[in-house]
Amino acid sequence: MSSLFVGCTSSVFTPTASPNPWADDYSSLSSMENYRSWGTYNVHDPSCRKIGDYYYMYSTDAIFRENRKEAKEKGVPLGFIQMRRSKDLVNWEFLGWALPEIPQEAVEWVRSHAGGHGATNVWAPYIIPYNNKYRLYYCVSAFGRKTSYIGLAESDSPEGPWTLAGCAVKTDDTTAMNAIDPSITVDPSTGKWWMHYGSFFGGLYCVE
Repeated sequence: MSSLFVGCTSSVFTPTASPNPWADDYSSLSSMENYRSWGTYNVHDPSCRKIGDYYYMYSTDAIFRENRKEAKEKGVPLGFIQMRRSKDLVNWEFLGWALPEIPQEAVEWVRSHAGGHGATNVWAPYIIPYNNKYRLYYCVSAFGRKTSYIGLAESDSPEGPWTLAGCAVKTDDTTAMNAIDPSITVDPSTGKWWMHYGSFFGGLYCVE
């Protein structure tokens, strides 16, 4: 019995250092009153969809050098889930925040199951049209735990205002999964909607 071994004779790749061609410092724009100039800065976990003439993008409200006292003093409408729109995917107009506060039902679920911790931010929104309306899914969690909540808001416009429609999925330390980072797919043959969500806690899950 003979064996055939095929080897690679090319040289080993050695990476070479190169400078970052983009400026990685936007501190000059980071103060609260400059929020309309942020562009794509402060964008985390984005969900983007073309609606009409615009691409709309929604993202986790994680702000570099966030200062809530400064925001309040200067009348900045600081809230949760940042909204932007663009016609060319390059130049983005900041529209503000989708929600004025973290939904209370989500706060109560997370903090009552995480020893009073968590629910300090809204994460990973997902936008999808539905029956002449728009559905915006979002999640609230306790960092590093499975205590999480995926909620739903609806609007007649992709720019809001958004009305809370309730809970889609919620988890805690007793469940295998973690209710964060939702995405929605629609089966074109059956019309059924499926939500995929999860994290390194137990992997990914799918629910109709």
